[in-house]
Amino acid sequence: MFFFYLETAKNEKEKYHQNDCACSEAEMLKNLEILTTKNSQLVKDLKMVLCEKEELTIERDGYQTKFNKVNQELYALLNGSGNNIPDVEDLLSENRFLKQQVESLKEENLTSKTILSKYKKAIEKRKGVMRFGFSAAGDSSSNDKAGVAPLITSTVKQTTVANSTDVPLYTIKQSIVQAIEKDRNTNCLNLDYRQISHMLLDAINDKTVAVMHLRKANKILAERLHDVESKFSKKNLRTKIASDDRSQLDNKKFVAQLMKKKM
Repeated sequence: MFFFYLETAKNEKEKYHQNDCACSEAEMLKNLEILTTKNSQLVKDLKMVLCEKEELTIERDGYQTKFNKVNQELYALLNGSGNNIPDVEDLLSENRFLKQQVESLKEENLTSKTILSKYKKAIEKRKGVMRFGFSAAGDSSSNDKAGVAPLITSTVKQTTVANSTDVPLYTIKQSIVQAIEKDRNTNCLNLDYRQISHMLLDAINDKTVAVMHLRKANKILAERLHDVESKFSKKNLRTKIASDDRSQLDNKKFVAQLMKKKM
């Protein structure tokens, strides 16, 4: 009986081990299938990630080339190469400057014409006085004609009083002519002084106009200088930004090369 129970127990143990082995093999097969599916999925995901990485590297290279081209174009524009695009603001400021210069030149031309006409009139008047004498220049005035009679009477009275004796007629005529010539010379001198004063006044007015034109020209030049200084400061700022961007790009390239070497 004891051996019988021992054999039955041994048989049951063997059956249990067989069932356990069968169950473990089934689970292992099932787990293996699951792992194979997961492995295949991971392989697919890895391939997709690698493809995305290649696309991103291609896109990065494209952006880097674009960035380099833009930096080169900007550097060429800032350094003033021959094939650069004209600046609209620069052209407008140049146009304003030239327009103001043309206006100032027109005003100066007009003032010079007026000055020339004044001097021409003065020269013609002086020629007329020298050619025809003071009487020809001023015979039209009634004051000069009216002033001759009192002059003659006064000279006659003076000569008669000075010489109470009989005075010859020739001396009286000569004294009258000398008095008239003296008065005529004084009137000529007064006319010359008047013309000189008018000419000096015109010269002062012309100098004031010239000073006003110089002030306008200085104002135009100051505005032009301010525009040039502002453009120069902008250009320096742009060159500084371009150099900083170029240094950052070089640093990025160096880091990318190090990462590639490590990979």
